[in-house]
Amino acid sequence: MLPETPPSPPSSSAPTESRSRDAVTRTAARARHIGLTLGPIAPPFLRLATAAQDPGLLGPLLALPEAVAPGLPLKARGAHAIAFLSYQLAGILALLALDARLGAAPEADAAGLLWAEGDERKLHLRLARLVPISDMAEVGERLAGWAAPFIIAIEGETGLAATAQWKLVADSLALAFLESGRALGMESEGREAGLAILNDVRSLLFSPKTGFVRIIGQGDGRAHYFLERAGCCLAYQAPGGGLCDNCGLHPPATRRQRLAAHVKHEPPA
Repeated sequence: MLPETPPSPPSSSAPTESRSRDAVTRTAARARHIGLTLGPIAPPFLRLATAAQDPGLLGPLLALPEAVAPGLPLKARGAHAIAFLSYQLAGILALLALDARLGAAPEADAAGLLWAEGDERKLHLRLARLVPISDMAEVGERLAGWAAPFIIAIEGETGLAATAQWKLVADSLALAFLESGRALGMESEGREAGLAILNDVRSLLFSPKTGFVRIIGQGDGRAHYFLERAGCCLAYQAPGGGLCDNCGLHPPATRRQRLAAHVKHEPPA
């Protein structure tokens, strides 16, 4: 989806409340599985460090995979939980950062979460303030800061090692920037922004094995990009489960062959 109006350069000053609300409204409309609002971080919203310790949010997150892959062992449910959560959060961060009319990120420690069981979008994110960013490293810092308490909590609940979870968070960030850039009509910029974060050795999200696979479609001759994962969601541990096509456990040639099958028979655009 292309922006409705031609973008203007991001402002170096803090966004006004009206510009922040406009950006959040645009981002919320594009986010598929997470609600997003701008306002005070007050009950029922919990700041993320607190939310990670709340059974009312962590419990449903760990139970979520049962709906799509019944029988997953506890560690695999932990992998799915951190992958799902970090992908939703990274998607919001990527859309806000790539929004050429704003180019912003939530202020550090200015975010809260809510689990609403009765809603279609069960996970809701509340942002208190948006601030301008000078480079994409700040987006990586936000996601790492948001994910860290959940990684600690999930490791404690499931035994899934933090190192394995950080790989999944890095994969989520890459996928979020790929898809957000695509939605905004700037896929190349989205991929570049994601890789800039993942290739930064100073970042907790440093993941040189996470990247993108370029496949030329035989039907349309266009380049198609897919996420190349460093981590594994452990879905193969479910009864009758198998490895995802882009799983990091596949040999590179096998992974490329499986991904190529997705575009082999696509008709020309």
